[in-house]
Formats: sequence, C-alpha cells, structure tokens
Amino acid sequence: MFRGLLPILFLLGLVNKSVLVHAQDDQSGFISIDCGIEDGSAYTDNVTGINYVPDTDFIDGGEIHKVLPIYNSFDVDTQLTTLTSFPQNTRSCYTLKPTQGKGNRYLIRARFMYGNYDFKSQLPEFDVYLGPDYWDTIKINSSSRPVNMEIIHVLSSDYIHVCLVNTGRGTPFVSVIELRLLAGDMYKETDYGSLYLFARVNFGSVFRTVRYKDDVYDRLWSSINWPNSTLLYTLDQVSSFLFTTIDPPSAVMSTAIMPTYPKDSIKINWNPDNTTDQFFMYMHFAEIEILKRNQTRQFNIYLNGNRIYPKPFSPLNHTTITVYNAEPDIAAPTYTLTINKTKNSTLSPIINALELYVLKQIPQRQTDDRDASAMWSIKSTYGITRHWQGDPCAPQEFVWDGLRCSYNTTDSPRITFLNLSTSGLNGGIDPAFANLTMIETLDLSNNNLTGTVPHFLSGLNFLKVLNLKGNDFVGPVPAELIAKSKKGLLALSFDGESTNDTLSSCDTNPCKNTKGNKIIVPVIATVVSFVVIMTAVTAIWVITKRRTHAKRKTGTGLEIRKQQYTYSDIQSITNNFNVVIGKGGFGTVYLGYIGDIEVAIKMLSESSLQGDKEFQAEAKLADFGLSKAFPTEVGTHISTVVAGTPGYLDPEYYTSNRLTEKSDIYSFGVVLLVIITGQPAIIKYKEENIHISRWVNLMLAEGDMKNIVDPRLLGDFDINSAWKAVELAMACVAHTPSRRPAMNEVMMELNDCLVMEKARKETNPRQLTGLSSLNLESAYDPNPR
Repeated sequence: MFRGLLPILFLLGLVNKSVLVHAQDDQSGFISIDCGIEDGSAYTDNVTGINYVPDTDFIDGGEIHKVLPIYNSFDVDTQLTTLTSFPQNTRSCYTLKPTQGKGNRYLIRARFMYGNYDFKSQLPEFDVYLGPDYWDTIKINSSSRPVNMEIIHVLSSDYIHVCLVNTGRGTPFVSVIELRLLAGDMYKETDYGSLYLFARVNFGSVFRTVRYKDDVYDRLWSSINWPNSTLLYTLDQVSSFLFTTIDPPSAVMSTAIMPTYPKDSIKINWNPDNTTDQFFMYMHFAEIEILKRNQTRQFNIYLNGNRIYPKPFSPLNHTTITVYNAEPDIAAPTYTLTINKTKNSTLSPIINALELYVLKQIPQRQTDDRDASAMWSIKSTYGITRHWQGDPCAPQEFVWDGLRCSYNTTDSPRITFLNLSTSGLNGGIDPAFANLTMIETLDLSNNNLTGTVPHFLSGLNFLKVLNLKGNDFVGPVPAELIAKSKKGLLALSFDGESTNDTLSSCDTNPCKNTKGNKIIVPVIATVVSFVVIMTAVTAIWVITKRRTHAKRKTGTGLEIRKQQYTYSDIQSITNNFNVVIGKGGFGTVYLGYIGDIEVAIKMLSESSLQGDKEFQAEAKLADFGLSKAFPTEVGTHISTVVAGTPGYLDPEYYTSNRLTEKSDIYSFGVVLLVIITGQPAIIKYKEENIHISRWVNLMLAEGDMKNIVDPRLLGDFDINSAWKAVELAMACVAHTPSRRPAMNEVMMELNDCLVMEKARKETNPRQLTGLSSLNLESAYDPNPR
C-alpha cells in the first residue's frame, strides 16, 4: 500500500512553513572519519563544513596511502584522496560508539576509491560486514570512480562495527566512514529490517551532488541527466508538507524533470542485484512551476503495470509530498516505474527525487553491551596488542582470541571464558572485570598485576575458575573467594596458596612440594671402555602418562637430578638398546624407562667427530639440565665448547660463552615452538633464513593463531590453550634471560594448557602421550646434530 497526500483541504494553509529540522546543525549526531590521514590531522572540509577526524582511534593496524595524483582532480572529494588498506589481516574492523546509541536510527556510509594507490592497477574485491552480518561485496570497477555503501539501520547495540574481510581477491581498503543520526520519525520502514541504499536521485540537476549543509542529515543526492526529459527549476524555497517525515532538502526539491513530449510518460527502469531483493520506494514530488488558472498537473503512478497510488495525484505548490510503500514490494526480476498524466491534466507529469532501498536483514545479535564495554575498557587499560577488533563474540568464526562466549537465539552473546595469561598486564585488576557477569573462567596468571585482589571478583556469581598465579599482588585474597573455593564452588589458584578441591588439605597455608606426577629431567652420565668412549647422557622433558587413578598435585615442581649409571644400568633402562627414537651428530638416541618415567638415552658413537667434552655440553632435548647438573669452574654456569642443532642454543652464549639455567629454558622454548608449529628451528622465509621465534612473532603480528599452529592438526585444538602455549614458548625464548620463566612455572603453565584442551567441549581432543611418539629430528631439520 502506498501513502502520500491526505485529502484534508483545510490543512493546505499550514503547509507553507520552513523546512522541518530534526537533526542538529552542529553535527552532534555525526561521526566523520577520513581514513588514511595522519594522526592528529583533523580538519573541516572547506566545501561541506563537515569536521573530519583520522581513523586511528577507531581501528588497530592498517596502512595509510594516497591515491595517485592523476586521480586527485578538483572535483574529487578531499576524503577520497586518502585511504587505509589492510594487507595483513583476514578481518579488520572499525568500531564506532556514537553518543546516541542503542535504539536510534542511523545512516551508515562507507566510501571507497582505489586510485591505483598501490601501483598495481589491480581492482580489488572484498566483503564488508555490518557487525556480525554480511553487508555486501565491494567490487571496484574503476580506479577513478568511487563506490559508496549506505544503509539505514536501527542500532541494537551501543557499538557499530564496520568490518572489511579479505576474500582472496584483493586487499581490502576504505576511504571514508560516516555516521549520521536520523530523526526518530524518519524511515520507519526499518521496522521490517535495515534499508540498504540502491539509488538516491536528484532529478533535474546536472551540476553537483547535494549533501550537508543543504541536507541536514548529509544524505548524498546524486544528480542525473535523464534522457528525453525537460528540466524544471525554481529559485524559491520548497517546504515540506506537514506530514512529510523524510524531508528531502529544498536544494533537491527545487529541480524536477518532465517528458520532452507532452503526451509521453516518465518511465524509470531498474534491475535488482538479486532476484530476491525487496524494495522500499520513496517518490518526492513538488510543484515548482507557477500554474495558470486553466492549467492542471495530474497523473497516475504505476509499478510494473500495477497502480500503486489509489487515485490521481497532483503535487502541491512549492511543497514536498512523499509517496512511498508502507510494506516491501514483492520481489521481481525487473522494475518499471511509470508516471502517466490523466485525461484531465493539461501538463505533463513531473518527479523531483527518488529513493530506492533494498530490505536488508541484519539478524545476528552483537555481544551484550555490558560485556563489550568491559572488554574495550580492559583492552584500553592494559594496552593489549592482540588482534581484538570488531564485536568480541560475533560472528563466531571471528571471536576474539582468548575468549569463549555463550550463544542462543533470543539473547545477545555473553562472555563466559577469558584467558589473559602471559599478556604483559600491568597495574591493578581493572574494575571492568566486574561487568563480565556471566564469566565462568578467568585466567590472569603470569602478568605484572599489582595491588590487592579486589573483592568484586567474589561477586561474579558464575565464576568457576580463577587463576591469579604469577603476579605481584599484596595483602590477603578476599575471604569470600577463599570460602567459595573451600566449598568447591571455585577453583582458585594464586601464589603461595592452593585451594583446589583436590588439595583442600592445604587449606590457607602454602603448599609444599609433594611427590606425585612430576615433570622430571634426569641426567645420566657414564664413561666406559678404554678404546671406545660410550657416554650416555639423558635429558628429558616429558609430561608423564596420567594414570586413571591419579590426581593433579599443585606445588609439584620440576625435579632436576644428577646421577651416574653404569653401562649395565643403561642396558637395562633401554631394554638392551631396543627402541631407536632418533639420531644426531654424536650418535643414536634410545627410548628408555627409569621406573615408569620415559627417558631418552643418547650414546656417543665411536665414529662421532666430536669428543667427550663437547658431548657433555651439547644447550637440543639432551641439553636440558646440563647447565645445572655438571660442576663447572665458576659454579653457576658452563664454559665449554657447545655443539648442537642450529637454532636451539641460547643466543647469549655466543657473546658470553656461558650457559646458565636460563639457557636450558631457551632451548626448551625452541622445542615447544617446533612442536606447536610443525616448523624447523630455522625457517626459510621470504628468501631469508630466520629463527622460528622471529617467524612466530611475524605471525602473532597478524593476530591469527591458526596460521601458527601446525596445519596438520586441521584446526582440531583449543584456541586458548594454543595461545597460552605459544605465549609461554615465546617467554622462554625471551632475548633477556632474566625475563624467561623458571622451569617449574613452565610446567604449571603446560599443565594448564593440557587442562584447557581436555575441557574442550566441541570436539574430542587429540591426546599427546609423550615425546617418544614425536620425531623432533624430522625432515623439517634436514641436518640434525
């Protein structure tokens, strides 16, 4: 059904009024972003008077560029001459938080001009999302012509996310992002869904695009030279009819077209982008000629041959009337709008302006505003550099790293899991954590957090796991948290205390190291035979098989022992050297057992070119613990000639010629990275050999953990566990030895990773039963030693 002129003649005396202004003329409802300008270079456009700001406060990352000078002509909007591109990430999001948020109706616009900024002359194509929902695919067809995307949308959240997604067909980029608050009674057809702009045409004008300040809502009205038509215009003001809410500006309504030949009709044709598209149509009419007493302008309006306005229509003198469909049209393969003059009309039909919108459903809910606001506060407070962009929980395939969320069809997603372990957090615990009211697991371990543990954590009623270990808190843990842990309602971990339900006997006193399942690094050395030196050295880092009846013991640390064994002992341990698990520059490595602990036995071969001294010093698997196990001249480090596979040795050794316990940590960190990534210690990257830690850093900069973890796992792993393991490994290979964790900390963190992986609900985790099943000296290391 179409609506328009009401047959209430006594109201005609009220229509000669000034333009209704629902928006502020001070741009209070505007956000105007000129992408690609330098930080701190906000400006006022000298044509429109709109205040533009750079995009640095709305997005992380991106590269700024300018279009080539050949495309920077006088008639190109200033904002289109710069842009921000995103060659690194799969998804990059601008986040806007307007002053008037949820429940308000906004015009959201993004503009794109390629301008061959990258000198490649390759027109890109990429997807654009509004929040978690697909908006459209941008197809750049010309270097010199901009592409605009515009949608009228009622906010379901206080946040607006405009996201660019790389689909492999060119680098995403954007030139301008603009947000415009609309009046509450405009475009109420958004009750059916969002209105995606198909066309907004200003008939009768061939000179310029009309926008702000002529249009207080800054809609872009494109001029068009319509064929077989005569242009009409007036210098007088065109006002809005009393009941007109769309309010096209006078600058648009002061021009119109009519057929060149009096008997002709106005015909406007268009084809939808998709056969299922449903349209809302707004036709704006105003009589801008001064009619004589014997002149009449009257016409009928048809869409695809169907009369859509119930009676003949006559436009009002210098007053805008909008005829529109109150419900979306039935989808059709093509559309023809026909305006015919009636038999009683002495003048041809006219039309001043036309708006066409496609009904666009934006069904997915964004993260609950309380949770989203908390996460943005946490990110800002601690300067977190993870690739956190867009909505924290939606869409599910782009959930923020370290988060898990709960989803249902009626409510907004809620954050239930947050892992910020080893994230370099400083200062106190941000009060924003109190707003994560549905959180079940919170891991803040191994940071530099200070102050007291706040009482508000005990108010998180759904919290089941809280890990505060490895920080610098002072004062007691709140009694409420201790009480919850004793009741079995909370698994609480913090330095010097242990309150897990399986360790309730520790109560509130520091737990001592207890025997149980441990990570053990035994070092075995023996020298036998006068002619052939057969020295066996084992150095092992193994997570022992968990027995079904055993429970985890908190406080168990890394036990490093030096012990000598006879040759017959070695034969017994290895079952007479029965199972070979590797070979190196010194000789063969055998699988062995000391009790129920798996160990690796490395034997010095008679044919080895390296001697006993080098063998005993050799920072890979067999090196762990040697720096502490063997006596040295100084007592705190080993000073000797070191051999080993390239990439595993502490870089500090090359300058100090000293091996310390932190050197062992470095080597183990490299092994962890090799296991996690499936890459060798030295990687070929862009025609250059680089260390695996540098490669991981490059991947971390892109924020995509899936590019780091061994692809042979096919994505079958817990993302939070992977983050924690990678961060732990990178801490182990820190350039400054003092910043590397102790081995008992490494053990606890690895156990936490294992717990997270086992707790994964979505799929059955893959079990790693021990290092004996992994060939670390594989084809990835072509020349192992």
